[in-house]
Amino acid sequence: MTEPIYAHPWALRSYAKQLTVDIDDITDLRSYCDKHCADTDGLTGVMWADAKIVAELLQDIQHKVTDAFGKNLETTASMVDASAAAYERTDQAAAEQIWASVDVHRAEGQSVSDTSHQGHFENPVAIGPPPPEYKDEMGKKLDKLMSSVKLVDSILEKIVKISIMNELVPLFVGDWGKVRQLARGYQQLGGDLGVWGIDRNVQFGMDSLAPLWDGPAAQTFESFVRNYWHNDFSNWKNICDRSATVLNLIAEAAEQLFTEIDVFISGVVVAGIGKIAKIATTLVVGTSAPTAAAVINELINFVVEIIHVIKKLFKAYWGRVKLAASTVEAIWDLLVMLVKRLSNPGVASAT
Repeated sequence: MTEPIYAHPWALRSYAKQLTVDIDDITDLRSYCDKHCADTDGLTGVMWADAKIVAELLQDIQHKVTDAFGKNLETTASMVDASAAAYERTDQAAAEQIWASVDVHRAEGQSVSDTSHQGHFENPVAIGPPPPEYKDEMGKKLDKLMSSVKLVDSILEKIVKISIMNELVPLFVGDWGKVRQLARGYQQLGGDLGVWGIDRNVQFGMDSLAPLWDGPAAQTFESFVRNYWHNDFSNWKNICDRSATVLNLIAEAAEQLFTEIDVFISGVVVAGIGKIAKIATTLVVGTSAPTAAAVINELINFVVEIIHVIKKLFKAYWGRVKLAASTVEAIWDLLVMLVKRLSNPGVASAT
């Protein structure tokens, strides 16, 4: 028996128009990402070498996601508009045919979750995540470290022309607070005023449309929106959350590296200040050339030992970063699946 069909074309056109607003919101989220999730200005040292590369890769992933979502919603809005036009011509067969090739499991009947706003197609959520907060987590720690080794460093610089801080600080200064700010940006991007807000708007519009359109095509479209689109937005949010996790792991690795260097320099170098001062005094008082050379060589060996230990700390740091980077591979796999699903609104696959 043929299922009854009824449709209010104005409602379909209104939902299609609402989808175009959602497309604009997606474009705005892309701009938000560029501004708040990928701004690596000011990163130096290990942060420049590692976080910058990862941030740019994650930004590229967002570009691909927003492109796919934008095109999918644009195509779908066009299909909804075409359905409205067919119904206006009283050509129900043509309207139904538009959705006949959409491969989804069609739910039995309608699954409206809220009929209180039927016919209302204004988005309930104003999309616009706030800028992520920045916290200067490194500045004070760096000042404290510099202060604690200032005397030792000045002696070494005068005697052997080597400054531990000048040689090493550029390596590990990179502002992990900035990297955590980028991570907060991704959390906001996927949140209630970002990706998840758009999903809510799309579902709200479907609630508004469902009581005003019924039949095989309507039920297919509703299943498509409620099941597949909801899963798609969930996967996009998941990409944002995982991106935040990657950046937080890199920031944590950098902070741990700094802490280890801080403990080492403060504990070993500062503890040896008496020895260094004694050597310096010997040189000032005056010694034979061989003795002076031996003293200077001892100082150089002392610095070399410090650098050797710090290099070992860096090796451990890079191991932690590599572990964090492995998460990017999982994000990329999720991206490939999502873009493939969104590449054709007429082909939906379970997620």
